[in-house]
Amino acid sequence: MSFGKRGWVRLQRVLLVGFFILAGATTVWAKICLPPVSGDRPRLHDIDKTGVLWLELLLRQHEVCWREARSPNEKRVFAIGNSAIYGFPWPYESTAIALVNEELERQGVAAHIFNLGFVFTYQTKEAMILSEALRYEPDFIVYGVTLDDYAHLAPFPYLPVTKFFEANSRAVARLAADPPRSFEEPFRLYRDAQAADVRPYASWIEFRQAGTFVRLAAQQTAKTIRKRMFPSFQEEGPRIGKKNPRYDCNKIKRSFEKTYANWNEWSMLEYLAQLRAETGVEVLVVNWPVAHEPRGDCYNVRYPNESFEEYLEWMKKKADGLGLAYLDLHDLLDRLEFVDSVHPTIEGQRKVATRLGEALTRLLEGERAP
Repeated sequence: MSFGKRGWVRLQRVLLVGFFILAGATTVWAKICLPPVSGDRPRLHDIDKTGVLWLELLLRQHEVCWREARSPNEKRVFAIGNSAIYGFPWPYESTAIALVNEELERQGVAAHIFNLGFVFTYQTKEAMILSEALRYEPDFIVYGVTLDDYAHLAPFPYLPVTKFFEANSRAVARLAADPPRSFEEPFRLYRDAQAADVRPYASWIEFRQAGTFVRLAAQQTAKTIRKRMFPSFQEEGPRIGKKNPRYDCNKIKRSFEKTYANWNEWSMLEYLAQLRAETGVEVLVVNWPVAHEPRGDCYNVRYPNESFEEYLEWMKKKADGLGLAYLDLHDLLDRLEFVDSVHPTIEGQRKVATRLGEALTRLLEGERAP
Protein backbone atom coordinates (compact mmCIF):
# COMPACT_ATOMS: atom_id res chain seq x y z
CA MET A 1 0.00 0.00 0.00
CA SER A 2 1.35 3.40 -0.99
CA PHE A 3 1.29 6.49 1.22
CA GLY A 4 0.27 8.58 -1.76
CA LYS A 5 1.78 11.89 -2.74
CA ARG A 6 0.24 13.92 0.10
CA GLY A 7 1.33 11.39 2.73
CA TRP A 8 4.94 11.48 1.56
CA VAL A 9 4.93 15.26 1.46
CA ARG A 10 3.77 15.37 5.09
CA LEU A 11 6.47 12.96 6.23
CA GLN A 12 9.15 14.76 4.26
CA ARG A 13 8.17 18.01 5.93
CA VAL A 14 8.58 16.45 9.37
CA LEU A 15 11.98 15.03 8.45
CA LEU A 16 13.09 18.40 7.10
CA VAL A 17 12.08 20.03 10.37
CA GLY A 18 14.22 17.53 12.25
CA PHE A 19 17.13 18.41 9.99
CA PHE A 20 16.65 22.14 10.61
CA ILE A 21 16.55 21.57 14.36
CA LEU A 22 19.86 19.75 14.28
CA ALA A 23 21.41 22.22 11.86
CA GLY A 24 20.20 25.25 13.84
CA ALA A 25 18.55 26.76 10.77
CA THR A 26 16.27 29.01 12.86
CA THR A 27 15.35 31.37 10.01
CA VAL A 28 13.81 28.58 7.96
CA TRP A 29 12.45 26.75 11.02
CA ALA A 30 10.51 29.83 12.09
CA LYS A 31 8.35 29.63 8.94
CA ILE A 32 7.37 25.97 9.12
CA CYS A 33 4.07 24.53 10.34
CA LEU A 34 3.78 20.78 10.85
CA PRO A 35 1.13 18.20 9.96
CA PRO A 36 -1.25 17.71 12.90
CA VAL A 37 -0.61 14.53 14.88
CA SER A 38 -4.31 14.49 15.82
CA GLY A 39 -5.56 14.49 12.25
CA ASP A 40 -8.59 16.73 11.77
CA ARG A 41 -9.04 17.18 15.53
CA PRO A 42 -7.31 20.50 16.20
CA ARG A 43 -5.91 20.10 19.71
CA LEU A 44 -2.39 20.19 21.12
CA HIS A 45 -2.30 16.42 21.51
CA ASP A 46 -4.44 13.40 20.74
CA ILE A 47 -6.88 12.23 23.36
CA ASP A 48 -4.73 9.31 24.53
CA LYS A 49 -1.25 10.28 23.30
CA THR A 50 0.98 12.70 25.18
CA GLY A 51 4.34 11.30 24.05
CA VAL A 52 5.21 14.64 22.47
CA LEU A 53 5.39 17.31 25.17
CA TRP A 54 7.72 19.87 23.60
CA LEU A 55 5.59 22.96 22.95
CA GLU A 56 7.69 24.02 19.96
CA LEU A 57 6.40 20.97 18.08
CA LEU A 58 2.92 20.90 19.59
CA LEU A 59 2.16 24.49 18.62
CA ARG A 60 3.59 24.08 15.11
CA GLN A 61 1.35 21.07 14.42
CA HIS A 62 -1.71 22.83 15.84
CA GLU A 63 -4.19 24.82 13.78
CA VAL A 64 -2.98 27.92 15.60
CA CYS A 65 -0.02 27.75 13.18
CA TRP A 66 -1.58 26.56 9.92
CA ARG A 67 -5.24 27.57 9.88
CA GLU A 68 -6.30 30.22 7.36
CA ALA A 69 -8.84 32.77 8.59
CA ARG A 70 -12.30 32.84 6.98
CA SER A 71 -12.14 36.64 6.75
CA PRO A 72 -9.45 39.33 7.14
CA ASN A 73 -11.01 40.60 10.38
CA GLU A 74 -11.44 37.21 12.05
CA LYS A 75 -10.56 37.29 15.76
CA ARG A 76 -8.17 34.64 17.04
CA VAL A 77 -9.44 33.31 20.37
CA PHE A 78 -7.08 31.10 22.40
CA ALA A 79 -8.75 28.74 24.90
CA ILE A 80 -6.32 27.84 27.70
CA GLY A 81 -6.93 25.32 30.44
CA ASN A 82 -6.85 21.77 31.75
CA SER A 83 -8.41 18.51 30.58
CA ALA A 84 -11.93 19.83 31.07
CA ILE A 85 -11.25 22.66 28.61
CA TYR A 86 -9.49 20.18 26.31
CA GLY A 87 -12.76 18.24 26.30
CA PHE A 88 -11.57 14.96 27.78
CA PRO A 89 -12.63 12.22 27.15
CA TRP A 90 -14.58 13.18 24.03
CA PRO A 91 -13.51 13.61 20.41
CA TYR A 92 -12.98 17.22 19.40
CA GLU A 93 -16.28 17.66 17.55
CA SER A 94 -18.26 16.82 20.73
CA THR A 95 -16.49 19.34 22.96
CA ALA A 96 -17.72 22.72 24.15
CA ILE A 97 -15.00 24.58 22.24
CA ALA A 98 -15.87 22.87 18.95
CA LEU A 99 -19.59 23.50 19.49
CA VAL A 100 -18.97 27.20 20.15
CA ASN A 101 -16.93 27.39 16.94
CA GLU A 102 -19.83 25.86 15.02
CA GLU A 103 -22.22 28.43 16.44
CA LEU A 104 -19.85 31.35 15.74
CA GLU A 105 -19.60 30.21 12.12
CA ARG A 106 -23.37 29.69 11.85
CA GLN A 107 -24.03 33.20 13.15
CA GLY A 108 -21.39 34.71 10.90
CA VAL A 109 -19.31 35.98 13.85
CA ALA A 110 -15.79 36.69 12.63
CA ALA A 111 -13.96 34.67 15.29
CA HIS A 112 -12.44 31.22 15.77
CA ILE A 113 -11.48 29.51 19.04
CA PHE A 114 -8.20 27.60 19.09
CA ASN A 115 -8.29 24.88 21.73
CA LEU A 116 -4.94 24.99 23.57
CA GLY A 117 -6.18 22.92 26.49
CA PHE A 118 -3.82 20.30 27.87
CA VAL A 119 -4.78 17.31 30.00
CA PHE A 120 -2.74 18.01 33.14
CA THR A 121 -4.24 20.26 35.83
CA TYR A 122 -1.65 22.86 36.88
CA GLN A 123 -1.80 26.59 36.23
CA THR A 124 2.00 27.01 36.00
CA LYS A 125 1.78 24.75 32.95
CA GLU A 126 -0.95 27.01 31.55
CA ALA A 127 1.29 30.05 32.05
CA MET A 128 4.02 28.33 30.04
CA ILE A 129 1.68 27.25 27.22
CA LEU A 130 0.24 30.73 26.92
CA SER A 131 3.67 32.34 26.98
CA GLU A 132 4.91 30.07 24.18
CA ALA A 133 1.69 30.56 22.17
CA LEU A 134 1.77 34.38 22.20
CA ARG A 135 3.86 34.50 19.02
CA TYR A 136 0.78 33.18 17.20
CA GLU A 137 -0.92 36.50 17.97
CA PRO A 138 -4.16 35.97 19.89
CA ASP A 139 -6.79 38.69 19.88
CA PHE A 140 -8.70 37.15 22.75
CA ILE A 141 -7.97 34.63 25.52
CA VAL A 142 -10.52 32.36 27.21
CA TYR A 143 -9.10 30.92 30.41
CA GLY A 144 -11.08 27.95 31.72
CA VAL A 145 -10.18 27.23 35.32
CA THR A 146 -11.09 25.11 38.33
CA LEU A 147 -9.68 25.07 41.83
CA ASP A 148 -7.62 22.01 40.82
CA ASP A 149 -5.38 24.29 38.77
CA TYR A 150 -4.15 26.13 41.86
CA ALA A 151 -1.87 23.43 43.28
CA HIS A 152 0.85 25.33 45.15
CA LEU A 153 3.83 23.04 44.60
CA ALA A 154 6.86 23.38 42.33
CA PRO A 155 8.12 21.07 41.05
CA PHE A 156 4.75 19.34 41.04
CA PRO A 157 5.15 15.68 42.16
CA TYR A 158 3.28 14.03 39.28
CA LEU A 159 5.30 12.24 36.60
CA PRO A 160 3.43 13.51 33.49
CA VAL A 161 3.86 17.11 34.71
CA THR A 162 7.54 16.46 35.43
CA LYS A 163 8.03 15.13 31.89
CA PHE A 164 6.22 18.14 30.45
CA PHE A 165 8.52 20.60 32.19
CA GLU A 166 11.61 18.57 31.30
CA ALA A 167 10.63 18.63 27.62
CA ASN A 168 10.35 22.43 27.84
CA SER A 169 13.39 23.24 29.98
CA ARG A 170 14.55 26.00 27.64
CA ALA A 171 11.19 27.74 28.10
CA VAL A 172 11.52 27.23 31.86
CA ALA A 173 14.86 29.04 31.80
CA ARG A 174 13.43 31.92 29.75
CA LEU A 175 10.42 32.29 32.03
CA ALA A 176 12.57 32.13 35.15
CA ALA A 177 14.63 35.02 33.75
CA ASP A 178 11.57 37.05 32.71
CA PRO A 179 8.61 35.54 34.58
CA PRO A 180 4.91 36.18 34.07
CA ARG A 181 3.38 38.22 36.86
CA SER A 182 2.93 36.16 40.07
CA PHE A 183 4.85 33.15 38.65
CA GLU A 184 8.36 34.23 39.68
CA GLU A 185 8.61 31.55 42.37
CA PRO A 186 7.46 28.39 40.52
CA PHE A 187 9.57 29.02 37.40
CA ARG A 188 12.63 29.79 39.55
CA LEU A 189 12.07 26.56 41.49
CA TYR A 190 11.72 24.56 38.27
CA ARG A 191 14.83 26.16 36.77
CA ASP A 192 16.87 25.36 39.87
CA ALA A 193 15.54 21.79 40.01
CA GLN A 194 16.49 21.24 36.35
CA ALA A 195 19.91 22.91 36.48
CA ALA A 196 22.04 19.79 36.91
CA ASP A 197 20.04 16.85 35.55
CA VAL A 198 17.80 18.28 32.80
CA ARG A 199 18.95 21.59 31.37
CA PRO A 200 22.35 20.29 30.09
CA TYR A 201 20.49 17.66 28.06
CA ALA A 202 17.85 19.95 26.56
CA SER A 203 19.01 19.38 22.96
CA TRP A 204 18.94 15.60 23.38
CA ILE A 205 15.46 15.70 24.96
CA GLU A 206 14.18 17.85 22.08
CA PHE A 207 15.76 15.51 19.53
CA ARG A 208 13.96 12.54 21.09
CA GLN A 209 10.72 14.54 21.10
CA ALA A 210 11.18 15.20 17.38
CA GLY A 211 11.64 11.47 16.80
CA THR A 212 8.45 10.68 18.70
CA PHE A 213 6.63 13.33 16.68
CA VAL A 214 7.76 11.72 13.39
CA ARG A 215 6.41 8.35 14.55
CA LEU A 216 3.07 9.87 15.58
CA ALA A 217 2.84 11.78 12.29
CA ALA A 218 3.45 8.55 10.35
CA GLN A 219 0.83 6.79 12.45
CA GLN A 220 -1.67 9.56 11.78
CA THR A 221 -0.96 9.39 8.04
CA ALA A 222 -1.64 5.65 8.13
CA LYS A 223 -4.92 6.27 9.98
CA THR A 224 -5.95 8.84 7.38
CA ILE A 225 -5.24 6.37 4.57
CA ARG A 226 -7.16 3.63 6.38
CA LYS A 227 -10.13 5.94 6.86
CA ARG A 228 -10.20 6.75 3.15
CA MET A 229 -9.82 3.12 2.07
CA PHE A 230 -12.20 1.68 4.68
CA PRO A 231 -14.73 4.42 5.54
CA SER A 232 -16.89 2.02 7.54
CA PHE A 233 -14.05 1.25 9.99
CA GLN A 234 -14.72 2.69 13.45
CA GLU A 235 -11.96 3.36 15.97
CA GLU A 236 -12.48 2.43 19.60
CA GLY A 237 -14.22 5.22 21.52
CA PRO A 238 -13.02 6.78 24.76
CA ARG A 239 -12.93 4.61 27.85
CA ILE A 240 -15.03 6.21 30.53
CA GLY A 241 -14.78 4.99 34.09
CA LYS A 242 -17.82 4.85 36.33
CA LYS A 243 -18.35 7.70 38.76
CA ASN A 244 -17.87 6.88 42.40
CA PRO A 245 -19.14 9.63 44.72
CA ARG A 246 -18.13 7.62 47.80
CA TYR A 247 -14.93 8.99 49.31
CA ASP A 248 -13.28 9.76 52.63
CA CYS A 249 -13.77 13.49 53.26
CA ASN A 250 -11.12 13.59 55.99
CA LYS A 251 -8.59 12.17 53.55
CA ILE A 252 -9.58 14.80 50.97
CA LYS A 253 -9.07 17.59 53.52
CA ARG A 254 -5.62 16.33 54.47
CA SER A 255 -4.57 15.99 50.84
CA PHE A 256 -5.95 19.42 49.96
CA GLU A 257 -4.11 21.09 52.83
CA LYS A 258 -0.83 19.55 51.68
CA THR A 259 -1.15 20.43 47.99
CA TYR A 260 -3.13 23.68 48.04
CA ALA A 261 -1.78 25.61 51.04
CA ASN A 262 -1.48 29.29 50.01
CA TRP A 263 -3.13 28.33 46.71
CA ASN A 264 -3.83 31.88 45.54
CA GLU A 265 -0.26 33.19 45.75
CA TRP A 266 0.27 32.14 42.12
CA SER A 267 -2.46 33.28 39.78
CA MET A 268 -3.07 33.13 36.04
CA LEU A 269 -5.46 36.05 36.51
CA GLU A 270 -2.50 38.29 37.35
CA TYR A 271 -0.68 37.14 34.22
CA LEU A 272 -3.76 37.65 32.05
CA ALA A 273 -4.19 41.18 33.39
CA GLN A 274 -0.53 41.83 32.59
CA LEU A 275 -1.00 40.64 29.00
CA ARG A 276 -4.16 42.69 28.62
CA ALA A 277 -2.33 45.83 29.76
CA GLU A 278 0.77 45.20 27.62
CA THR A 279 -0.78 43.88 24.39
CA GLY A 280 -4.45 44.86 24.40
CA VAL A 281 -5.58 41.23 24.12
CA GLU A 282 -9.05 40.76 25.63
CA VAL A 283 -9.72 38.11 28.28
CA LEU A 284 -12.64 36.02 29.52
CA VAL A 285 -12.09 34.00 32.70
CA VAL A 286 -14.48 31.04 32.91
CA ASN A 287 -14.91 29.23 36.20
CA TRP A 288 -15.54 25.80 34.65
CA PRO A 289 -18.24 23.44 35.97
CA VAL A 290 -17.41 20.85 38.62
CA ALA A 291 -19.66 18.14 40.02
CA HIS A 292 -21.34 18.75 43.37
CA GLU A 293 -21.14 15.41 45.16
CA PRO A 294 -21.19 16.40 48.83
CA ARG A 295 -20.01 14.15 51.60
CA GLY A 296 -19.45 15.47 55.10
CA ASP A 297 -17.50 18.74 54.90
CA CYS A 298 -16.49 18.18 51.26
CA TYR A 299 -17.97 19.65 48.09
CA ASN A 300 -16.79 16.65 46.06
CA VAL A 301 -13.92 14.20 45.88
CA ARG A 302 -11.50 17.09 45.28
CA TYR A 303 -12.44 20.01 47.54
CA PRO A 304 -13.45 20.75 51.11
CA ASN A 305 -16.55 22.96 51.24
CA GLU A 306 -14.83 25.81 53.05
CA SER A 307 -11.92 25.93 50.59
CA PHE A 308 -14.19 25.81 47.56
CA GLU A 309 -16.37 28.63 48.89
CA GLU A 310 -13.24 30.69 49.53
CA TYR A 311 -12.09 30.02 45.96
CA LEU A 312 -15.44 31.08 44.45
CA GLU A 313 -15.44 34.35 46.37
CA TRP A 314 -11.77 35.05 45.61
CA MET A 315 -12.12 34.37 41.87
CA LYS A 316 -15.01 36.80 41.45
CA LYS A 317 -13.33 39.51 43.52
CA LYS A 318 -9.95 39.03 41.82
CA ALA A 319 -11.34 39.11 38.28
CA ASP A 320 -13.40 42.21 39.04
CA GLY A 321 -10.43 43.92 40.68
CA LEU A 322 -8.23 43.26 37.65
CA GLY A 323 -10.91 44.32 35.19
CA LEU A 324 -11.22 40.87 33.60
CA ALA A 325 -14.53 39.60 32.22
CA TYR A 326 -15.69 36.70 34.39
CA LEU A 327 -18.21 33.92 33.75
CA ASP A 328 -19.00 31.60 36.66
CA LEU A 329 -20.27 28.20 35.48
CA HIS A 330 -19.20 26.14 38.50
CA ASP A 331 -22.76 25.04 39.30
CA LEU A 332 -24.17 25.01 35.77
CA LEU A 333 -24.48 21.22 35.52
CA ASP A 334 -26.20 18.54 37.54
CA ARG A 335 -23.89 15.88 38.96
CA LEU A 336 -25.34 13.35 36.49
CA GLU A 337 -24.00 15.51 33.66
CA PHE A 338 -20.41 14.57 34.54
CA VAL A 339 -18.47 11.42 33.75
CA ASP A 340 -16.46 12.10 36.91
CA SER A 341 -15.98 15.08 39.25
CA VAL A 342 -14.73 17.55 36.60
CA HIS A 343 -15.38 16.22 33.06
CA PRO A 344 -18.85 16.93 31.63
CA THR A 345 -20.82 14.44 29.57
CA ILE A 346 -21.62 15.26 25.95
CA GLU A 347 -24.88 16.86 27.08
CA GLY A 348 -22.90 18.83 29.64
CA GLN A 349 -20.54 19.97 26.90
CA ARG A 350 -23.54 21.33 24.98
CA LYS A 351 -24.78 23.31 27.97
CA VAL A 352 -21.33 24.78 28.60
CA ALA A 353 -21.05 25.67 24.91
CA THR A 354 -24.35 27.55 25.01
CA ARG A 355 -23.35 29.74 27.96
CA LEU A 356 -19.77 30.23 26.79
CA GLY A 357 -20.89 31.08 23.26
CA GLU A 358 -23.37 33.69 24.50
CA ALA A 359 -20.80 35.39 26.74
CA LEU A 360 -18.04 35.30 24.14
CA THR A 361 -20.26 36.68 21.39
CA ARG A 362 -21.27 39.62 23.60
CA LEU A 363 -17.62 40.35 24.40
CA LEU A 364 -16.59 40.13 20.76
CA GLU A 365 -19.33 42.61 19.97
CA GLY A 366 -18.00 45.01 22.59
CA GLU A 367 -20.35 44.22 25.48
CA ARG A 368 -19.50 42.87 28.91
CA ALA A 369 -20.14 39.23 29.79
CA PRO A 370 -22.30 38.49 32.86
